Amino acid sequence: MSVILGLGRRKFGAFSALPVAHRPDGLRVGDFNSDGKLDIVTPGGEFNERAVLSYLRGDGKGGFNAQITFPLGGSGRPTGVASGDLDGDGIPDAIVGLGRDKEVAILRGSPTGAFADALQVKTANHAGLADDRDPNYLAVGDFNEDNALDIAATNSSGYVSLLLTAR
Repeated sequence: MSVILGLGRRKFGAFSALPVAHRPDGLRVGDFNSDGKLDIVTPGGEFNERAVLSYLRGDGKGGFNAQITFPLGGSGRPTGVASGDLDGDGIPDAIVGLGRDKEVAILRGSPTGAFADALQVKTANHAGLADDRDPNYLAVGDFNEDNALDIAATNSSGYVSLLLTAR
């Protein structure tokens, strides 16, 4: 992964390469450790390989520490990433689509920047319907207006799975 810092006036500095897991699929920027500095999370891995979430802690000056990886579980290749405070503790959580497993992995954030063990949740629950596909894109929002963030996952069959959360 590369980061290119803006210098202002439509100019950019040199890029810096940041090692992350093999075949990263998407990224999210946020303050994942509550230190007021932007961090990056990106999922990576290949089928039959250990899929992980790479976490890069920002230094607040455009630099990032070496990646820390967190296992996603399952055997599917990551297919996207979203973030949001699903549990209401004020710290962003990471949500990763797991192809082939037809699941999303939810990793709760913590003030230390560590993520809890991944919780896998199925996205294809409708027997007999054609939504038995890998989750492709993810979004987080309060879809049922209960003041708790929910997860939406699209798939290649044209369906959207809604995973409603409760606090």
